Formats: sequence, structure tokens, C-alpha cells
Amino acid sequence: MKTALISNPIKDVGFACAAKVAEYLLSKKAEVFSDKDGIFAGVKKLPLEECVKNADVVITVGGDGTILHTASLSAKAGVPLLGINLGKVGYMAEIEPDELFLLDRLFDKNYTSEKRMLLDAKVIRNGKTVFAATALNDAVISRGRKLRMSNISLYERDNHICDYVTDGLIFSTPTGSTA
Repeated sequence: MKTALISNPIKDVGFACAAKVAEYLLSKKAEVFSDKDGIFAGVKKLPLEECVKNADVVITVGGDGTILHTASLSAKAGVPLLGINLGKVGYMAEIEPDELFLLDRLFDKNYTSEKRMLLDAKVIRNGKTVFAATALNDAVISRGRKLRMSNISLYERDNHICDYVTDGLIFSTPTGSTA
């Protein structure tokens, strides 16, 4: 099994949890990629996009933010994602650090996967795309930190829906908004 192991160095200090995951995966003869150096001997370093693209599964070690950061790459590559929670909320992660034994289910193919809706958002000004992103939970369109009124026209593909004079809009998937 080819595995992308993506760890948040702020949550996973010294890659302590990621090293345990890598050790386990390597003991099962998995090929492990990471975008970070120094996680564990035998883990091949690749750019993040390459890690995900070459994997059969992506395992994130961190919090919900780590999952959100990796989700669009994982979805674009058609690779399932499993989160190990080191954060405070962890509502998107499936397992806790003391449940690494559950990784056996990956090798036994004893698991279920859940498809999640993604949101593609673009900001277009004067006919030019100035920002584009894919989101697992929500997309916020605003003028930034200073709340000022904006004229926003909302389209779904090429269909005009309506115009707003507002300080911002939040679009949320069923996974949920951070608002």
C-alpha cells in the first residue's frame, strides 16, 4: 500500500505521532511518502502534490486544519483521506493517537469510506479569475479584515442567481461552516 503521510509540525511536535504511524506502516511493508524531512527512516520525501498523487491513501496527523489543507488535493487525485486527531476539535478526524491499532483496518480492507461534497469557489473581477479554491467545509467571500460593503454578483456556473450589497457571503457544504 502506498501511503502519503502528511503531518502538521505545529501539532505533531518533532513528528512524534507521525513517526509511530510511519513505523507501523513500514512494518506492514507499505511504501510511505511525506512532504517533510525527518519523520522516520524509510519515508520518502516528495512535494505535497506528488505525495498525494502517488498514494493509495492519505493519512494526516494534526487537526481539522491539516485535513482541510489536504482534502482538495486528495479529492482531485481520487485518493481517500484518513485523519489522526492531534487538534482540539477533531470532528473531521477518524482516529486518535492512542488508536493507531485501527490502521490494521486499512490493510484488512475492513473500513467504510464516506464521500464528501466539495465546493469550488472563484472570485472573478473584471472578467479575470483573481482567486480559485476548493473547500471541504466552507468558502468565505469578503473584502478582508476590514468589513466594508461590497457589490457581489452570485453565479452558479454561467447562471446568474442574484446580486448582493453585503460585507460578505459564506457558502457551506454539509461538512459544515467554521462561521
